[in-house]
Amino acid sequence: MTEYALVTGASRNIGRAIATRLKADGYSVIMLDVMDPEDPSLGQFRRVDLSNVADTA
Repeated sequence: MTEYALVTGASRNIGRAIATRLKADGYSVIMLDVMDPEDPSLGQFRRVDLSNVADTA
């Protein structure tokens, strides 16, 4: 069974570091951010602004 991790703000900085670690630990990473990721190979990416109600519906 595949385990997934959802990481908000995963495109850069702390979020990217968390996504990198989770991938190294064997998780399938789903990255959410308003910016394109610096490393798209970390997992699936979805552009979303979590402060926008329509985006999160």
